Amino acid sequence: MTLAVRDLRVSRGGREVLHDVTLDVPPGQITALLGANGAGKSTLVLTVAGLLPVTAGSITAGDDRLTGLRPERVRRLGVAAVPEGHRVLRSLTVADNLRVAGPDATPALEAFPELRDLSDRLAGALSGGQQQMLALAQAMVGGPRYLLVDELSFGLAPAVVGRLVPALVALAERGAGVLLIEQYTRLALELAERVHVLDRGHITMHGTPDEVRGRLHSAYLGEGNGG
Repeated sequence: MTLAVRDLRVSRGGREVLHDVTLDVPPGQITALLGANGAGKSTLVLTVAGLLPVTAGSITAGDDRLTGLRPERVRRLGVAAVPEGHRVLRSLTVADNLRVAGPDATPALEAFPELRDLSDRLAGALSGGQQQMLALAQAMVGGPRYLLVDELSFGLAPAVVGRLVPALVALAERGAGVLLIEQYTRLALELAERVHVLDRGHITMHGTPDEVRGRLHSAYLGEGNGG
């Protein structure tokens, strides 16, 4: 059961940001979405998660139609998102952040057991890496079928990213589909089985990492570019 985006058009502030975007996020693998700043990658994640309205097109997860559903309904159907910016409930403890996400935090704590030792700490007092870990853990509560991760490594040291990546790999190995938006092109190409490139709201390239790597131009997607 694939997460399928078909001919998606989305407008923000009276301007169309996504233009007939079509892509698949198959189960059991990591799919990367690359593009320069302002390409529309974050808009895509927020739209699939139900946080932005759809102008045209469709979003489905297997037999479930997600188009137009509220975020909580999208989440109940097994699609979880980690928006850019380490978004956690800063005034709540780590334990309360996980409780808000759902009744069963077991998958999250199995992925990140160190959160147990931080359970009584306020989320706002955590380091950036710990906050990103918590944001991922929140999305993993309940074991989603699909996980959308926007800028996993943004502002984080390589050692911290190295702690987060195995959790995504393990999730895919257990059968979930992962859509990874990543500022470091090299990391995304190493992790993904399929890659899509978004340019000014259009999918302009897709294929295996080797196919895409050979066609990318450093001036367009240089190491460290995001958006």
